[in-house]
Amino acid sequence: MCGTTDPAKALTASAAAELPEDLLDGGANLSGGQRQRVALARALAAAPPVLVLSDPLSALDAVTEDQVAASFTALRRQEGGATLVLTTSPQLLARCDQVVHIADDGTVRTASHTRLMNVPEYASAVSR
Repeated sequence: MCGTTDPAKALTASAAAELPEDLLDGGANLSGGQRQRVALARALAAAPPVLVLSDPLSALDAVTEDQVAASFTALRRQEGGATLVLTTSPQLLARCDQVVHIADDGTVRTASHTRLMNVPEYASAVSR
């Protein structure tokens, strides 16, 4: 997969569709969460074969974070391509096919978020 995703789909998946249309001074009128959603929409619209994201939802409130996590992961599955996310967001981790946890001692565990929640060090890292 290479090319572009329908921009309307990218805006919807990132919950950026309802943002103000008038952007001032490069988006100075947007909050941090709104800027993060615009950046995610741009990344989704580019539809790269591998999308790497670092805490893409960290500036969003919990409800919006959950909605965006659900919609953007669904879009990536539908459109194809791999997505690598570096995050401690339980809402996003719960939607990942695989989660890799690297413990402080260097131990590497790969499993679902649900299974890794049984590992105390992982659970404390992602619990809010």
